Amino acid sequence: MQGGESPSIPGVMELGVFVDEHRDKPPYGEQNTYLERLAVAAREMRINLYAFSIPQPDVDRGRLRVRWPERAWSASYVRLPKVVYDRAIFTKRSEKLAAKSLLQRLRSLGVKVFNPAIGSKLAVYKYLASVPGVRHLLPLTEKVTNLGTVHRFLRKWGDVFVKPSVGTQGTGVLRIQKHRGRFTVSGFTNNSDLIVCTDLDWNGLGSLLKSTMGSRTYLVQKTVQPLKWLGSSADVRALVQKDGQGEWSVTGLAARVAHDSSSVCNLHRGGRTLALAELCHGVKATTEIDPDLVEHKLCEASMAVARALEKRCPLLGELGLDFIVSVDGSIWLIEANPRPGRNVFRNLGMRDAIEKSVARPLEYARYLESIH
Repeated sequence: MQGGESPSIPGVMELGVFVDEHRDKPPYGEQNTYLERLAVAAREMRINLYAFSIPQPDVDRGRLRVRWPERAWSASYVRLPKVVYDRAIFTKRSEKLAAKSLLQRLRSLGVKVFNPAIGSKLAVYKYLASVPGVRHLLPLTEKVTNLGTVHRFLRKWGDVFVKPSVGTQGTGVLRIQKHRGRFTVSGFTNNSDLIVCTDLDWNGLGSLLKSTMGSRTYLVQKTVQPLKWLGSSADVRALVQKDGQGEWSVTGLAARVAHDSSSVCNLHRGGRTLALAELCHGVKATTEIDPDLVEHKLCEASMAVARALEKRCPLLGELGLDFIVSVDGSIWLIEANPRPGRNVFRNLGMRDAIEKSVARPLEYARYLESIH
């Protein structure tokens, strides 16, 4: 680590991006590529962009240890920026506490930190269920207090998902279907291994759920029957972001199709991308789906959810929202993610969405720097 302090450049904004370090793919894992693209776009907007993580022992001396995406990730010290873009996804409790403490300290020193964590899936569900304008978008969901909760849902609905309240990339998500008193389970373990079990009795299902859930908080959710592409389940990722005026807008929409027998559409779990129009037109012959109306409803829902969550978490800058479009054209919100990726658009060559997805956080950072 170099000990010198990089000088500020007159007329150039300083923007720090807070991220989590990865030893297996240093310095910042899958976010390396995004940070490099972000730095290129930032330079064109006269923004000096760097990344930083924990620990930061010199924060009370007014400086951070940072790494530079455009300088082969070389390290130096900088003075505290006016704005920080939070992209960190810490999993260990000790790291979460250290990150929370650092961000609180930065805020107390006058730094504007945007794009905070929004809480667990359970916390987000409970909050949105209290908001009249969005509660109709939520599938019936409950916290799993014991196996009886899952059994009650299965007895009533026959088809449910169980998922961790805190988790990413589709790990630990299981779909359970009941047929004549027996159960079929498909999904992914917490180690990301594909699991498919058929003809389980209740005792076998209970054992599987106990081993999967462990002591973690889990949710059970009534399954919404989704549109399917060539027999595979599909969902829709919406990226909604704030712009240079601090206003929300939908950057792009893209469908994701689950791999083979899986019901999980996440790209990290083998899902693939598909243009939304292609999905809607592909099923139009067998449903009453109106592609233009579906897109309009998705955009409306995305804006409503973003505005609602902003009231809970001020200074949100972007959200990846996962929706199910049901066979009758209804829209259902499955998950909200404040650390969204961009690969759905890149895989489809959606140039406008790709460029805006990188530019808008920088535009919003500029906006935050300009207001007092």
